[in-house]
Amino acid sequence: MIVNSHKLRHRHGLEGRCVWCVSFLVLGACAPAKAQQIFVPPSDTYGKPQSVEQAMESRIGSIAAPTILAPTGERVYPLHWGKVQFFPYMSYQLQYGSDVPDRQPTGSSTNTITANTFLNTLTPGVTCTWADDWALDLNLNANVYSNSEFRNNVGYSFAIRNRAQTEDWLWNYGALASLSDQNQVETATQTLEQNYSVSVSGQYGYSTRLSLEVGLNTTARVTDQFSNFWSWDTLEWLNYKSTPKTTLGIGLGAGYNFVDPGPDTVFEQLQGRVIWLPGPKLSFQLSGGVQFQQITDGSSGNGVFPLGAAAIAYQIRDGTSLSLNASTSIGNSYYTGQIDQNAIFSFGIQQRFFKHFFLTVTPGYGFTRYLSTNPGADFQDSGDQSTFFLYAGLSTVLFKKLNTSLFYQFNDSSATDASLEYNTWQVGVRVNYRY
Repeated sequence: MIVNSHKLRHRHGLEGRCVWCVSFLVLGACAPAKAQQIFVPPSDTYGKPQSVEQAMESRIGSIAAPTILAPTGERVYPLHWGKVQFFPYMSYQLQYGSDVPDRQPTGSSTNTITANTFLNTLTPGVTCTWADDWALDLNLNANVYSNSEFRNNVGYSFAIRNRAQTEDWLWNYGALASLSDQNQVETATQTLEQNYSVSVSGQYGYSTRLSLEVGLNTTARVTDQFSNFWSWDTLEWLNYKSTPKTTLGIGLGAGYNFVDPGPDTVFEQLQGRVIWLPGPKLSFQLSGGVQFQQITDGSSGNGVFPLGAAAIAYQIRDGTSLSLNASTSIGNSYYTGQIDQNAIFSFGIQQRFFKHFFLTVTPGYGFTRYLSTNPGADFQDSGDQSTFFLYAGLSTVLFKKLNTSLFYQFNDSSATDASLEYNTWQVGVRVNYRY
């Protein structure tokens, strides 16, 4: 059977768009809440507003494969091996951190000390693409601190994605794996952890107005000193294209969280969403719903929690773009016997100056409410943590391929637990060369 890929792309709204895009570390991306690092990650896209094109390719609330950035343009000359293209890259980042928290247990209590340090990060990596169907990215992170209070370490990140088309279905498969030992906002200490994710999602077009999305996702986090989890979840959407620019959707989902140590939980979701794409300069997406969650370890504990997300991207004019992202979600906590009820809001602006310089400013606020999962009782409030953060960066491209950035980041955390209260800032420089 011959598949008409042009027809399929048009049916799913993908005609004329890039297949591979994005990065894993964009602040405020509309994805399930992930651990936020205190130090600035070595990523050229960190903190930058999501472009309108990127926002259009990412349906809010959908299960999606990892997205991988492959450079494009007339100055790109990839290495070849048959149909496989290779894009090697190297990044070096130097940043200074002031009053970086290091939360340590002392007997029956926990105290947080702060320390100043330089952090040197060297990141070699390679992105590979094969035809229009496969992409993968692999990199290493070597981190060296000037202060012996922190552990020098080497981590890695690996992502792979495949896109497959049939006559009526568009399938995406993906996997992520990473090892890191970074200072996290939620733990206020250096946290050695492994993260894994595998996802499968598909879109089926019943007609020009109706479409179906199915998705299955599994994630895991394994740490050396905190609670570990393995989660499985599924989410299905029925979409109705009410106008050429507006799509309405209703979604049903469910999942299971295996937690060690701690009781397991199951959950069910009901969501609705609106996607409005009035033109090439504006993307507006909004979703909301409810999550029912139950404790499985022989107890009657249960809870009902609101879900919501908003993603707005607006290109005011050439060189000036804005983005707004907000979400509320339920996640697995680092701490034993707890879940996290998270809310985060961020606003980003990017302005081009003198044709070649880009200024990025992204302020935001995050709030986490910790809920206990003690067997025999409903979810109970066991504290909270709120964080105000600000990222500012100035970037340009030197010698056509050398991305150079100066950046500043600020984090102010307040919490019910005094050991999670801190005020820290970082300033640094990053250079990234991609062949």
